[in-house]
Amino acid sequence: MEVEAKFSVPDQATFDGLSRLEELAGYRLEPAGVKQVRDRYLDTDDRAILRAGFACRVRARGDERIATLKGLGGVEAGGAIHYRAEHEVAVGCDDPATWPESSVRDLALEFSAGRPLHELFSLGQERHLRLLYADAPGDARRVAELSLDVVTPGILDSHPYFELEIELLERGSEADLHLLAQELRQAWGLRPEPRSKFERGLELLSARSHGDQGGD
Repeated sequence: MEVEAKFSVPDQATFDGLSRLEELAGYRLEPAGVKQVRDRYLDTDDRAILRAGFACRVRARGDERIATLKGLGGVEAGGAIHYRAEHEVAVGCDDPATWPESSVRDLALEFSAGRPLHELFSLGQERHLRLLYADAPGDARRVAELSLDVVTPGILDSHPYFELEIELLERGSEADLHLLAQELRQAWGLRPEPRSKFERGLELLSARSHGDQGGD
């Protein structure tokens, strides 16, 4: 289960200010690098995986390729905290039949009924990563990973946008996440983002398709 808070970042100035933070809601931020990733979302021609309530993503990060099946929905009231089933495995290509034995392989084959997967759309991401530590006396826990993302959809006529995500790590709690989310709302005025990047991509894809039809 993935548990994370998601917020929309309105502009470059806010993004830059957040990237300079060394502390958030009493938690220490430690830089963890910048990563370039490319996400490709796959499904059957009739979107069988989507109809089953999942998104299928293959993420390329350097030479590594990770296939992920991630549940949709699971957003709490208020839209900031997301609870989603997540299954992932390292893969060599897009064909689930070739993936290592795993829940990802089993679910992808079940949902697709063995039919080929095709790319729906892609996203490029520049991810600025921070690790969050609780440094109270007797409580030096690494609780979460914060990612400031510059997202570039690979969809014609779309534009880059900014997001902030805080994903709980093993020693983090939902109480930690709620404190961090509250600080982002109150001190930074950030708006919760109830949609996943996949759902935002689908909306862009649908708008593009309707625009093409209208042009005809």
